[in-house]
Amino acid sequence: MPIFRRLEGEERKKAIDDPGKSWKRWAREDLARYWYNLLCLFLDVMLVLQFVEPYSKYGGEENLIFMILSVIALIPVTYVEFNIYKRLFPERF
Repeated sequence: MPIFRRLEGEERKKAIDDPGKSWKRWAREDLARYWYNLLCLFLDVMLVLQFVEPYSKYGGEENLIFMILSVIALIPVTYVEFNIYKRLFPERF
C-alpha cells in the first residue's frame, strides 16, 4: 500500500501546472525566516546571560537587579531585531 495516493485526471493536471514554490524560493523565504528567529532567540538569551553570569557570585538581591536590567536591555535589542525582520521579510507585513 503506497503512502501517497496517485493523482488522476484533473487533479494531476492541476498539480503539474502549479507545483508550488521552488526550493530556492522556499529556502529564501521560509527557511531563512525560521533561522533568523532562532538566531534572535539565541542572541537574546546570550544577552541575558552576559548580564547575569558575572554577578551571580554576589547572589541575592544584586542578582535580581542585574536580571531585571538584562530584561530591560532586551527591549531595544528586540526592537532592532524586529526592524531587521521587517526589512528582510517585507512580504509578512
